[in-house]
Amino acid sequence: LFEHFGRKRMVQYFRGHVRSLVEHLHANFVIQRCIEKMTLSDTEFMLQELSHDSGSLAKHPYGCRILQRLFEHFGPEQLVKIHTQVVKHRLPLIQDKYGNYVVQHVLEHRTVSPDSKMAILTTIRENIITFATHKFASNVVERAIATADEPGRRYLIDG
Repeated sequence: LFEHFGRKRMVQYFRGHVRSLVEHLHANFVIQRCIEKMTLSDTEFMLQELSHDSGSLAKHPYGCRILQRLFEHFGPEQLVKIHTQVVKHRLPLIQDKYGNYVVQHVLEHRTVSPDSKMAILTTIRENIITFATHKFASNVVERAIATADEPGRRYLIDG
């Protein structure tokens, strides 16, 4: 009981500071554990603080990890703003050193709407040659093919 209330009290100190904690070498691990171990009601403010700037957060070496944890532990209804940002910035994210991991996670965890997933698949299809030979984007192409349903795979491959 003490551990639960102690954690709840501790996490309240993070309000208004989540973005700077995410970008910190050590504090990002604390934020990841909070997302993994605490309830939605205790950590939802973190999601709200991060959702307005998730496009640039996806390109950060620690920010991309936080977004991946959010995709794993929050439902589609809570992730709408983040998905919107990822889809909006999909072209540079697919080719980014860290952003490609975020796009792969979106494709893998299926928390994104069918329209958003189709936007990502269309971008991949339209740039398939460039992406297939790109150091980071090739990973997204591979993940898209591996996680797509049969019609999605045909859409990507048959063009």
